[in-house]
Amino acid sequence: MLYLYVAAGATFGTIGARGLTVPLYAHQLGASRFAVGALYAAATIAAAALSLPSGILVDRFGARKLIGASILITAASLLATSATTTVAPLFLWQVLGGISLGIMQSAAFSAVAESVPRSKLGRAMGWLTLAMQAGFFLGPSLAGLALSWIDIRADIALTAAAMALAVPAALVTSNTTQRAPSGIGLKEPLLALSRQRAFIQITLGLVGVTLVWGTVTAFLPVFGKEALGLPSSQVGYLLALQAIVNGASRIPAGRIVDAARERWKIVIGGGIVWALAATLLGHTTGFLVPAVLLIIGTPFM
Repeated sequence: MLYLYVAAGATFGTIGARGLTVPLYAHQLGASRFAVGALYAAATIAAAALSLPSGILVDRFGARKLIGASILITAASLLATSATTTVAPLFLWQVLGGISLGIMQSAAFSAVAESVPRSKLGRAMGWLTLAMQAGFFLGPSLAGLALSWIDIRADIALTAAAMALAVPAALVTSNTTQRAPSGIGLKEPLLALSRQRAFIQITLGLVGVTLVWGTVTAFLPVFGKEALGLPSSQVGYLLALQAIVNGASRIPAGRIVDAARERWKIVIGGGIVWALAATLLGHTTGFLVPAVLLIIGTPFM
């Protein structure tokens, strides 16, 4: 289990570091603001596209093989990014990075579920998500700190070395495979989901709030450099701070949701507060005020 937690933390750490270094590097290469946003979208779309068939991949190939594939793809995409000197190829490496994230996430959850008794599954999943959030915190923190001594291309290449921490998990994780009953694929569960009464409304709401979240996340590195005038290390600290608050707010937020009679009020209120925080963020300067806004707004998201 420890190896799985370390592997998940290492993978999500590289994703967090990539969220800092790739926008800064693309901006350095002369990418437009549209291109910076599209680079972020390329990785997230690839991860999202893989989320539907990922369970089938785990059943077909086993968690061990998928963790190994994620390690190789992540390291290769980072090394390729560091060797790229134009903007266009970065999109391909971002897509590969998103695919590797989707693979690791599915394999890690599946491996944990297979490795612990049912009575301890909730705690095991809690530790796994904590490891992921720790990666999101440490990745941009260390990547931003390293920029004080090395250039951004070397920083991206050095990030790939973190995947060595995931190798033990690829060696010891179970690799059992399963076969789904004949005729059961992606279509049946998707149709059952889409027939639920609130499906369209919830889908539109999720798209709306994640548009705000994704916009801030994609442009925060460039915004920190251009508008806030911060050094790269402090931009990394902003991303890390956001990850810390994100992880720390999960348990109390879950308790609030469990206790609520009408959960839609939490969704509407949380989305409004985060949108206001994002709006105010665009009118700030320096490090302290943006940090306070992220600390206040992120738990509502």
